[in-house]
Amino acid sequence: MQRKHIDIDPHTSAKSDNKDDLDLRGVSVHNLANDFIDQVRDEFPDSAENTKIYQIEDLSKLDENGIIREKGKDTTCPIDGRQGAAYVHTLQGNEHVGPSSIMLSYTWEYTIGDIVDVLANYCTNNNLNPKEVYVWICCLCVNQHRVIEKKRKGEVVPFEEFESVFFKRVTSIGHILAMMAPWTKPEYLFRVWCIFELFTASQNDGCKVTIEMPSREREDFLDGVANMDGDFGHINKLFGVLSATDVENAEASYESDRTDILNIVNKKTGYAKFNITINTLIRKWVIRLIEDAAHSKLEGVADGEYDEDCAVFHRRVGILFNQLGEYDLAIDMHNVELKMVEKDFGCDHIDMYKPLANIADALKGQRKYEEALNNYNKALTIVENKWGSDDDR
Repeated sequence: MQRKHIDIDPHTSAKSDNKDDLDLRGVSVHNLANDFIDQVRDEFPDSAENTKIYQIEDLSKLDENGIIREKGKDTTCPIDGRQGAAYVHTLQGNEHVGPSSIMLSYTWEYTIGDIVDVLANYCTNNNLNPKEVYVWICCLCVNQHRVIEKKRKGEVVPFEEFESVFFKRVTSIGHILAMMAPWTKPEYLFRVWCIFELFTASQNDGCKVTIEMPSREREDFLDGVANMDGDFGHINKLFGVLSATDVENAEASYESDRTDILNIVNKKTGYAKFNITINTLIRKWVIRLIEDAAHSKLEGVADGEYDEDCAVFHRRVGILFNQLGEYDLAIDMHNVELKMVEKDFGCDHIDMYKPLANIADALKGQRKYEEALNNYNKALTIVENKWGSDDDR
């Protein structure tokens, strides 16, 4: 991830209130999904939506403007009064720009298509108007002209000042939307600034944390859940990646940033607690993602009616939750299959033994041994009535 460049100009301190408002302006999701992405398509017709942010604005090219710098090159910056403005400060009209309600936490390795997809889905899922949701995204809301000026001079903002402005921005906006992709190895979790942002937001009561994946990543992951049958390699791979944060090995564009962040983490919380905090957030998010997918399966099924695809999905998710120690959720999932089978085929049908045995496994995990034994016995009786007591299947 590119360092979240922050332009700190001591000569604008007299206008601090105005500067604070301007610094927190965000680009609407509507603008990103229409105006901005259209500019990217025009400039990069071959890659289009698959164009990465660092390609859209290549900060290694000091004398060649990308789309973002080109947009603001002739605009006067409202913060410092000099020529060259951030993209966000070139926009006019409430449908394009306004006070940020979300701070996107991402890496410059992500594509503009995935970013727009995540933000559009966020609006849809929360019944929000894309023209009224404003996002603070560093590539568009930081003045990249000033970033280039500093690079030419070899200047770096002192980390203490950088951290102070960063913290104020996170807490002022109050909502971090963290973007995870690809699900098999999220780049986000290997960038020290990204996980530090996530941790900072999670430690402040006034801050909300939302974690999202692009649609294609989410669909690929959930397809794996739906198709797993005894082989949990797909799921174990996810939890192996998303629950293995190691801040000491995370990377940064500037080694000095990495060193400074590690020092802060070590002094304030320690590496182990930091890693556990991030891993816990990721775990909760993935469990919620799977749980929501299971519930959505029920939406098209008549109440209590047997639907094999839905029943099998809930069974597999229940087994997964049991493996994860989420026993209450496991029982909820298995009860869906049990009620479907019981209503359509009766309580003595052979297909009843699977949900009964699976519920027993979860009860055993909860150390509710008597209830577990009762369910095991019910399952055993059904099997014996069907195939006899000597059957070894």
